[in-house]
This record gives sequence, C-alpha cells and structure tokens, in this order.
Amino acid sequence: MKRPAFGRLLTGLFLLAAVLFAGILLHRQWGRLTSLRAGAGPSFHLSAGWLLAALALATTNLAWMGGVWVHLYRAGGGRLSYRRGVAVWLTTNLGRYIPGKVWQLSGLALHLRRTGGSGALALSCSLGYQVVTLVTGAAVAVATLGGDLASAHAGGPWAWSGAVVVLALLLHPALLRVATRAAARVTREETGDIGAPRGRDLAVAAAALVASWALYGVGFWCLLRGLWSTAPLGLPVAMGVFAASYVAGYVVLLAPGGLIVREGAMTALLVALTPLGPAAAAAAAVAARLWTMASELLGLGAAAAAGRGGDPGGSSTGAPGTPPGEMESAKRGAEQESLER
Repeated sequence: MKRPAFGRLLTGLFLLAAVLFAGILLHRQWGRLTSLRAGAGPSFHLSAGWLLAALALATTNLAWMGGVWVHLYRAGGGRLSYRRGVAVWLTTNLGRYIPGKVWQLSGLALHLRRTGGSGALALSCSLGYQVVTLVTGAAVAVATLGGDLASAHAGGPWAWSGAVVVLALLLHPALLRVATRAAARVTREETGDIGAPRGRDLAVAAAALVASWALYGVGFWCLLRGLWSTAPLGLPVAMGVFAASYVAGYVVLLAPGGLIVREGAMTALLVALTPLGPAAAAAAAVAARLWTMASELLGLGAAAAAGRGGDPGGSSTGAPGTPPGEMESAKRGAEQESLER
C-alpha cells in the first residue's frame, strides 16, 4: 500500500474509532440524564432557546480554542492557515474519547505529518497547549471560587495556586524546544528551522484561553438556565465550576475525556455552591457532558464542510493551495534533483 493511501486509511480508522467511542458515551450519558430527570426537581424543564444558545457558544468556543493551537503551531515555525488548522484541530479533538490520553495528540501529529507539516511541532505544541489550558483553567477556578473550592472538598485555593505555578514552569520555551526535538525523534523528522513558541506567544495563548473559559462559563450558565426556570448560580460561579471540573477530569489520565471524574467534581461543586440537591446536580453534570459532546460533533461536521469547500492558501508547505499529494511529489522531485546535482 502506498504511503498516502496508508495515511488516509489510518486517518479514517482514527475518526471511526473516535466517533464510535463518542457515540457510545453519548448514548450512555443520555440514559443517565433520563434516569436522573425525575430527581432534578419540579422546576426542571427544557428551554430550547437557552439550550441552543449554550450549544452555539460551546461550538464557537471550540473553533476559538483550535485557533489558539494554530497560533502556537505557527509561532513555532509551522506553516498552516488558521482555517485549515482549526479544521484539523476540530477533527482530531474527538480522539480524547478513545481510551488513553495519547490519541488526540497522536492523531493531530499524524495528520499534519501526512499532509506535509511537522508532526513533531504539532505534538509539542499540543502538549504546550494542554498545559496552558490547565494553567488558565486552574487560575480561573481560583479567581472565581477561591475558598469555596475547599468547601466542595476539591482542595483549597493554595493547592490550586501551587498547581498553577508548577504547571507554568513546564511552559518554559527551553523545555518546549526539548519536547519538539524529542517528538522529532519519534516521528523521524528533521527539525530544521522548526523551533518552539516563545514566552510572548504563550502569553497571548494564555490570554486567549482565559477568554475561552469565560465563554464556556457563559455557555454553562445558559445550559443551566435552559434546564431550570431560574439559573441556580451566577456567571462567575458558573465559570469556576466548569473550569475546575474540566481540570479535575483532564489530569486523570485513565479517564477518556475526563469521564466520570469531571461529572463527579462538577456534582460536588454544584451541591456545595448552589441550591441544587445531589440528584439535580448530577443531572446538571450529565447534561453538561452531553452539551460539550454535541458541540464537538457539530465542530466535526463544520470541519468536514470546510474540508469539502477547500482552503486557498491552507497547505502546510509548498505553494498556497497545493494539494498534499502534489506537495509530496514535488518534495521528492526536489530531493532527487538535489542528489543528481
């Protein structure tokens, strides 16, 4: 089997596995929500307008987050348009639901490597992106919830602040360059002029992700407003609860997509910080999982539509708009010509 065809096969298998696991999880979570609905209280109802607003905010936020990753990739020396990069990020994002934490990152690196980009840089930037996400998420949780984190048995603000400092140290550009070189050995690539994002690039990414957490907080508030006649919490608390539960779920490596861990943390926080009882809080946590998964599937559909529409100037290497197969052929031809000389 030729290399391009084999790469397409691997990409197809990756997407099939990701959608399959996401679909299984979606079905199970819907069953849980149905069983919990009876205990969610008499004011529990579905308001289509608020739910659609929450879905629109979450899907828009995913595209924004993909743009942050593209920013880091380009800052490290990668050549990738924002439109195409966001589409790739949205496509591989579902890899988080395949058991094990490596599939989302390896899928992104494989896709970029197959289409003429740097898989090593994609991998190291993805690791850096995840660390920035955790740092900003933990910082948002501390800023919005403060001592209330301890009341929910989620650790005190000092513990969360310490985690922020430790994780931030991992973002030193020198460490990211080491990660890029290590990834290049795995992917068998030459690093060339590929480097790593600098401090100011990471600062821009951090500021953008703080805005992302704020957008998620607004979306989470809209979701709860769509489930109850009055929202059981304010916007700052909604931001903190969602950010803290996301971070808690992500750091548990064995949980695909933070499954169970995120819901457990969110349930505990909602019980401690809102008038919701345990059953209602659990229903809200399951609804939040369904909400985020629905937005990810919408993002995948948008990425597929963008791929069919083409992306002028979106190729990773070579002239703008050059198809991947032609890029690889041109690269091989240039290498052969260089050897003949």
